[in-house]
Amino acid sequence: MSAMAIWLLVFVGLYWGYCIFWGIKGYLWSRTASDYFVAGRSVSMWVFILAATATSFSGWTFVGHPGLIYEDGLQYAYASFYSICIPFTGMLFLKRQWMIGKRWGYVTPGEMFADYFRTDSIRILILIVALIFAVPYLGIQLRASGFLFHVLTDGWMGVEIGMWLLSAVVLFYVASGGLRAVAYVDAAQAVLLIVGIFVIGVVTLYYIGGWNNFTHVIAGLVEWETATGGAGEVSPGMVPGDSGASGYVAIPGAIQWVGAAANAQGGVWTGVMNITYMLALGGIMASPSFTMWAFSNQNPRPFAPQQTWMSPVGVGALMFTFLAIQAMATHGLGANTEFAKDIFSDEHGEQLAEYRTLFEASEEHQGLVDEVRERLDAGESLDGMDLSPLVPTAVMQRGMIQAEHPELSRQEVEQVIAAGLAALSIGEDPRNMDPDWLAALPGDLERAWLDLSLDRGGDSELVPQLLNMLEAAAPWLAALLAVCALAAMQSTGAAYMSTTSGMFTRDLLRRYIMPSASNQAQVVAGRVFVTILVLAALTVATVTTDALVLLGGLATAMGTQMWVPLAAICFFPWLTRPGVVWGLGVGIVAVLMTENIGIDLLAAAGVDVPWGRWPLTIHSAGWGLVLNALVAVVVSAMTQNNKEDYDHRMTVHAFLREHASLPAEKRHLIPIAFTIVIGWWIFAFGPGALLGNWVFGDPTNPDTWWFLGLPSIVVWQLLWWVIGIYMMWFTCYKCEMSTVPEKEIEVLFDEDQGKARYDVSRP
Repeated sequence: MSAMAIWLLVFVGLYWGYCIFWGIKGYLWSRTASDYFVAGRSVSMWVFILAATATSFSGWTFVGHPGLIYEDGLQYAYASFYSICIPFTGMLFLKRQWMIGKRWGYVTPGEMFADYFRTDSIRILILIVALIFAVPYLGIQLRASGFLFHVLTDGWMGVEIGMWLLSAVVLFYVASGGLRAVAYVDAAQAVLLIVGIFVIGVVTLYYIGGWNNFTHVIAGLVEWETATGGAGEVSPGMVPGDSGASGYVAIPGAIQWVGAAANAQGGVWTGVMNITYMLALGGIMASPSFTMWAFSNQNPRPFAPQQTWMSPVGVGALMFTFLAIQAMATHGLGANTEFAKDIFSDEHGEQLAEYRTLFEASEEHQGLVDEVRERLDAGESLDGMDLSPLVPTAVMQRGMIQAEHPELSRQEVEQVIAAGLAALSIGEDPRNMDPDWLAALPGDLERAWLDLSLDRGGDSELVPQLLNMLEAAAPWLAALLAVCALAAMQSTGAAYMSTTSGMFTRDLLRRYIMPSASNQAQVVAGRVFVTILVLAALTVATVTTDALVLLGGLATAMGTQMWVPLAAICFFPWLTRPGVVWGLGVGIVAVLMTENIGIDLLAAAGVDVPWGRWPLTIHSAGWGLVLNALVAVVVSAMTQNNKEDYDHRMTVHAFLREHASLPAEKRHLIPIAFTIVIGWWIFAFGPGALLGNWVFGDPTNPDTWWFLGLPSIVVWQLLWWVIGIYMMWFTCYKCEMSTVPEKEIEVLFDEDQGKARYDVSRP
C-alpha cells in the first residue's frame, strides 16, 4: 500500500470518527420532532455561521468552480461573485422567515406558506421544488466524492463503488442525529473547505514558480488565442466585435442572440448570463432547505456576520484569488497540451517564443532533456535515468498519466513526462508523439502526454489532479487535502438530506397520512425519508454524466423560484394565493423547458422546440424567475377581491412591520440601498461589466496590464468584490436587514410546549 493510501485511510478515519460522534450525540439529543428537524431552534451563532457557509459553497466551489475557470477562462470567474449573491438572498429573506417561524412555531416552509396562503397546493409545490433541488444536487456531490477517490487511488476504486461507500457515513450521522448533527459536522467541514482551497492555491502558485510566472501564463493564453484566432480545441475563442480580445480575459458581450448558449461566440458568460447565473446560485439560500436552517437558530444574531464577513470576505477572498490561481496556473503546468504545443510550433513559435520558459527545464537540467531526446532518437530505453528533476516543469502530467496507465511505476511515468518535454524542445506535439519514440517508452501507449480537457475529465478532474501533484513530495498533505475536498462535497448534501426529509415527514406524512403522529413517529419517519432520499440521489448520480456545476445549476434554478413566494410572505401582502401558486408552477416549468432535461422530454414526445439550453445566453433561473414574477403579479392583480384573505395575510405583515421595519430616523437609507444594490448587480457582473474588459488595460496587450500584471477583467472583479462587501455591510447592519429585532417576539405557538396558534389558522 502506498504512503498516500495509508495517510488517506488515517485522515478519512479521523474525519469519519468525528461525523459518527456527532451522529450519536445528535441521536441522544433528538427527543422531539423539533429537536430532530430544526435542532430544537438552538443552533449557536458560530456553528450556524460555519455550517451555513459549508452548506452554501461545498464541493460546488471546491471542485467545480476552478474547473470551469480553467475551461472557460476568467469570464467565468465572475461567478466568484456568488460569494456575495448567495448571502444576498439570505439578507433579503432569512431574518423575516426566522421571525415568522419563531412566532408561529413553524418547522417547515410548507407549513408556513400553507398557513399564510390558506392552501395546500403551495405546500405540494414546495415539496416538488425541494425534491428537484435536493436529489440532483445531492447526487452530484456524492458522485464527485466517488470520482475524487477514483482519481486519487489511480483508478483502483471505481467511481460508483466509492460514492456508495463514502455516502454510508453521511447517511448514518444525518439519519441518526438530524439537523443538529449536520450543523456541527458542517461547521468542521467549513474549516476544512477553507483550509483546502487556501493550501491548494498556495501549492499551485509554488509549482508555477511564483506570481510573475502566474501572470505570465495568463498573458501567454491571450497571445496564444490571438495567434491561433481562437481556433484551439480547448479554448473559449475570441469574443465577438472589433476588440479582438480572447475569451480568457473578456466577457463576450451583454447578450448574444442565439437559440442556445452553446452557440455563443467567445464563450457563454455574457452580462445577462452572469446576472441570471447569480440568481440561480442565490437560489441556494432561497431554497426550502435554508428556510429550515433559518428556523433552527436561537436568534438572527449569526445572519449579519455570515452574510457580510464569512461569505463575502472570507470565501470571496479565496474564490477571487486562490481558486483563480488554481485554474489559470494549471495551463502552465502541463494540463493544456494544445497551449504547450503551439508555443513551440513552427507556425506560432516566433510570436509565442517568450512563453517557452514555462515548459523548459532549468539550465542545470537542460542537458537531461537533450539526453532524453538523443536516446529516443536512437530507439533506446530511458531506464536508469533519474528524470525526477524534470517533473515539476509539467507536474500535472504525473497524475493524469498515472490515472490513465495505473500499471506504470512512478519512474516510468517520469520517463513519459521527460519524453514530452524532449518533443516540445524540437517543436513536436507531446501528445501525439513520434511512434518510434512511443515504442521506446514503457507500457502500451497510444499517446504520451494527456490533455486535461481532451483526454481526461476536464473541469471535474482539475482539483483531483492538483492533489495528485503532491503525492510524491508530500503524501500526507495530499491525503489531508483530499479529506478537505471530501468534506466540502458532503457538507451541502448532508444539510439537504436532513431538511428535505423533514419536509416530507411534516408536509406529507403528518399532514395527510398520520395527522396525529407522535414525536417519536415523526423522527423515525424522518430517518426513513433520509434513507430513501440518499438512495434516489445515488441512483441519479450513478447514471448521470453531466458536469458537476451545471447539473447543480438545475437544482439551484429551482431554488430561485422561491424568491416570489418568499417576497410575498416577507414584503408584499398584495401577492395573492392564486398569483403565487400559478407563478411558482410556471416558473418550475420554464426552468425545465430551458434545461436539457425538459427539452429532451419534449423531443421524446415528438415536440421539437426552436431553442436549446439557456436561449439568448439567459440562464434557466432567469427565464423561470421572470415568468414566475410576471404571472404572479398579473394573476394577483386579477384576484384582489377577497378581503378576508388579504386581512389574513396582513396578520403576518403587521407583525413584520412592527418588529422588522426600519425606524423613522433611518428611512432615508432605503433609496440609497436600492441604488447601491441595483448599480452593483448591473456593473459588478451584468451588462455594465463590459467596461471591465478594457478599463484597466487592453485585453489584447499584456504590456498594458499595470496592476500586478493582471488583466483588466480581474482588476474589475476585485474592485466590485470590495464594493459588494460594502453593500452587504450597508444592507445587513445599517439597514437592519439581518440584525436582531429590538422588540421581543411573543411566541404564539410552540409545538413542544403545547401552546396554541390563535391568530393564523390552518387552511
